[in-house]
Amino acid sequence: MTYFEDEDLEDIGLSGGESQLDWPAAGGPPPRYGSTWGPFHGSNAAIAIVSLAPGEDIVALGYLANFKGFKMKKGAMSQAAADAALARVTGALDYGGFDRADMVIEAVIEDIPLKQKIFADLEKACRPDAILSTNISTIDIELVGAKMAGGAAARRRLLGAHFFSPAHVMPLLEIVRTKDTGAQELLDTLALSAVIKKTPVVVGNCTGFAVNRVFFPYTIGGGWFNRE
Repeated sequence: MTYFEDEDLEDIGLSGGESQLDWPAAGGPPPRYGSTWGPFHGSNAAIAIVSLAPGEDIVALGYLANFKGFKMKKGAMSQAAADAALARVTGALDYGGFDRADMVIEAVIEDIPLKQKIFADLEKACRPDAILSTNISTIDIELVGAKMAGGAAARRRLLGAHFFSPAHVMPLLEIVRTKDTGAQELLDTLALSAVIKKTPVVVGNCTGFAVNRVFFPYTIGGGWFNRE
């Protein structure tokens, strides 16, 4: 398990503790992730990609295969490692098997009604202790989970996991917590970020979070500068 010291967590209001999930589990089956629409680059995870339309799962798996091929050409991955990585990923058009997922990362377009429907469905399909996260970049996380029916228990496991494109290159991961996100769920997501070699920044549930909250005024200012 990944253990965090007090000084590592005091700035985000947590005391020292440990992740309850092994990312990846040593000597046993790896944690299982679910991803809606797009690929998630877990280190040693079993991953299910659920697409919203027939054929999109094939597109996502094809993208992963092409990416692994590119890494092999550069000498960054062996054929055996690529085959093993692809064998851990499956495509689907429903949430069958998501009752085994430790964490789900939703990554559809920024469409609030669509995201709300997905999270209402995920709440029914997943274990009560599975972390439900969204890759949303600017929008209120609580609004995304507004159609979840489980009350406080459901809100505890809801958070943002915002990866930047391209996700396999960009090191930053914004972990967005709401006022109800559980401390254990936050610790587990921080532990995951370490395993997949991301640099986490924990932010509150505010418009634009950290990066886009700075980026939007910056680009607006640049536009006005160019106009003047």
